[in-house]
Amino acid sequence: MKQTVMPTRLAEFGAGIVNLPYWGISGRLALSALLIFFEIVTWGANPNLARADAPARAFSSQDKGSSLIRTAEAKVSQGLVLLRRGSPDELRQAFRLFGEAAKAKNPDAEFNLGTMYLNGQSVPVSEKDAFYWFGRAAEDGHVLAQYNFANMLESGAGGTKNEAEAAKWFKKAADGGFAVASNNLAALYLEGRGVPKDEKVAAAYFKKAASQNYAPAMHSLGRMYLDGDGVPRDPKQALSLLSAAAELGDENSRYDAAYMYFEGNGVPMNHRQALGLFELAARKGHAPSQYMVGYMYAKGLGTEKDVNKVVYWMKAAAAQGVPKAVRFLEQAAKQ
Repeated sequence: MKQTVMPTRLAEFGAGIVNLPYWGISGRLALSALLIFFEIVTWGANPNLARADAPARAFSSQDKGSSLIRTAEAKVSQGLVLLRRGSPDELRQAFRLFGEAAKAKNPDAEFNLGTMYLNGQSVPVSEKDAFYWFGRAAEDGHVLAQYNFANMLESGAGGTKNEAEAAKWFKKAADGGFAVASNNLAALYLEGRGVPKDEKVAAAYFKKAASQNYAPAMHSLGRMYLDGDGVPRDPKQALSLLSAAAELGDENSRYDAAYMYFEGNGVPMNHRQALGLFELAARKGHAPSQYMVGYMYAKGLGTEKDVNKVVYWMKAAAAQGVPKAVRFLEQAAKQ
């Protein structure tokens, strides 16, 4: 019952475009502090969405010397206050201030104009205009904009699909310390999209993101150690990474760790241990784990058989479209 788990892409977790204002004027925190404030949101047909809504350190390299730049920064700061208030009139004023600051090539202003077009704040939603402003901010060294620009290039949002260019901008954002960009660049190398397929390079970028405690990258890297793809097969290292990612809330990782115990893959087979991990993920709504809990109660693996729990967990998995759970319930209904 070997399970094939594809490398975790950010898109699969509903996170990608950073689409709320960038708080880049004052009170800047370390990059590691920024990453814990990303939340999942939804935008259009593109699932690659996330937002940063906490103060963060500058993600641009703009010189702070001239009075023109200082004036632009003041306008961005004022614009952010208005944007947070959010009335229609205040949004229009914020957009105007960001536009004025963008004339001085202020990357924070350019980034915020992109987010306003992305969200339709005081202007109609426009992927094309968001793409333009993220591109300008990216050229001016804004790491979050570089990441957003890469995401839009990868997906074609904004009208231009170019995976090779996406890889270039993901690399710039990764070099700027953004873990999610490292993860997405790794996936491009793993899949050979926009860059030559290279599992070793993919593993290196997954390691970079994993070192920043980015759970999806830890999951993908754990799978690579488990399967020996791009790195020497090392089940112990795989289990360590999967367990660490599970502690960060990645239920795909918890499922894979459970499956190692279920199969005895690199660890002693232990159905009781496997069931405990599957149940933890199942309670969090992880559909494949729900099926496995039902299956193990049906077979009496690691536990006594329990028809009520079988039905409960199979129904939960079937409600999320797990084919095996659907078939199980259909067959049970015929008996």
